Amino acid sequence: MAKDFDKELKVMKMYTDNASLYIKLSTAALALTVTFPEKILKMEKPVVDARAIFIWLGFLLAIGAGAFYQYLAGKYMENLLPEGAGFSLWNRLANQCGVIYGVMLFCFYASAIAFTWNAIARI
Repeated sequence: MAKDFDKELKVMKMYTDNASLYIKLSTAALALTVTFPEKILKMEKPVVDARAIFIWLGFLLAIGAGAFYQYLAGKYMENLLPEGAGFSLWNRLANQCGVIYGVMLFCFYASAIAFTWNAIARI
C-alpha cells in the first residue's frame, strides 16, 4: 500500500506542479491582454469588447480551475490514506479531478488562441 501511495504521490505532484504553471501562465497572459494594446499596438487604452471579455473570462476560468484542481488533488491523495478522508462532496469530486484539469487546459488554450487571433486582427 505504501509503495502505491508513494507512486500516486509522485504522479500527483507532477500534475499539481503543472497546474501551478498554468495558473502562473494564465495570470501573466491576463496581464498581457491589458498591456499588449497599449505597449505594442500603441493604443490609448485597451479595447474592451466581447472578444476581450471572452479572453479574460477564459484565463480567469483557467486560474480558478487550476486552483480547484490542486485542492481536489490533495483530497484525492487524502482518500488514498488507509484511514481515508470520510464522506463529503469534495471527496467524491476528488475522484473526478481529471475533469477539472481538462477544463483548465481547455480554458487556457482556447483563451490563448483567441488572444492571438484578436491580436492579429488588430495589427
